[in-house]
Parts: sequence; structure tokens; C-alpha cells
Amino acid sequence: MTSRGARRYVHIDGALRQMCQRCLGELEFPVSIDSMLVLAASQREIDREPIEVQGPDRIVGSRDMVVRELLEDELLLAVPFAPRHERCAARAKARDDGHRSPFEELRGMLGAKRSKQG
Repeated sequence: MTSRGARRYVHIDGALRQMCQRCLGELEFPVSIDSMLVLAASQREIDREPIEVQGPDRIVGSRDMVVRELLEDELLLAVPFAPRHERCAARAKARDDGHRSPFEELRGMLGAKRSKQG
């Protein structure tokens, strides 16, 4: 069954400034969103039609709808939960300085303990 209702195309290109969750440095996250939304008059209208896995998203729309909030929701869905650099400069610098991560030290202690038990 095809979705009825007004269709709205959303296209967003840009970049968001985020904080890397690994090194806490600035991270520019590129965003490119292309989606289609089908507006329905009520939730009941949405529930009547079967969900199409590859179909457009359906939302309840009205004349009072705040488009800014709709765009904000699309952006939030595009951003990863914990943005990180592919390779953090701070992490590489710590390795170059000879500093070891506390987790690396813990891994070494656990490995030594297991080898004694084995």
C-alpha cells in the first residue's frame, strides 16, 4: 500500500561542531541528510497503514507544526551517540610520550594473573 498525504523532502548538508568523547577535543562532524516525510492528519491515520520498511517516515503534521523542531530531530538522529575522531591526536601523543592507558596496565595485570593460574 502506498502512503497518502503531503510529502515533505528534507535535505540538510553541513557540519556540526562536536566534542570527541575520546580526547575531548573539537570534532567537526559532517552531516548529509536526504529523507522524505509523509504528513498524516492523525496518529490513527498512520496506524491504519502497514509499516513499509523501505518506505518514508510518517509523522503527524499540522499547520501549527514547528519546522525548526522537525529539522532538529532529523539532525539528532544523524549524529552518533558518542562522536569520536578516527584517530585522536591526544591518544597518539600519550603513546609517543610513553604514557600507558590505565586500561592497558589493567590488561597487563589481568594477563599476568591468568598466566600464573594456568
